[in-house]
Amino acid sequence: MKADEKEIIIRDSITSGILKAVPASYPNIKLEVTPQHNTETRETTYLIRGDVDEALQKISQNAPIGSRDALEAIKNMRSAIFLYKQGGHR
Repeated sequence: MKADEKEIIIRDSITSGILKAVPASYPNIKLEVTPQHNTETRETTYLIRGDVDEALQKISQNAPIGSRDALEAIKNMRSAIFLYKQGGHR
């Protein structure tokens, strides 16, 4: 691993999907996204390796176009669905 490369683990599948799409818009950003399933906890995490800081900076700048907007909209929708299932829609 190069000095500017980083390795992080995240639990959010939506963010990992957007991170996986970043190199398509920015070929100079090298990222590897690997899902890791834990059979004991039945949880999937995502190992992100490469130019993590640069990719996260692009997302925070809302690039590729609308990536942060899409991420926030999906998360808001997921929260609304959870609230609705809990009976908070009344």
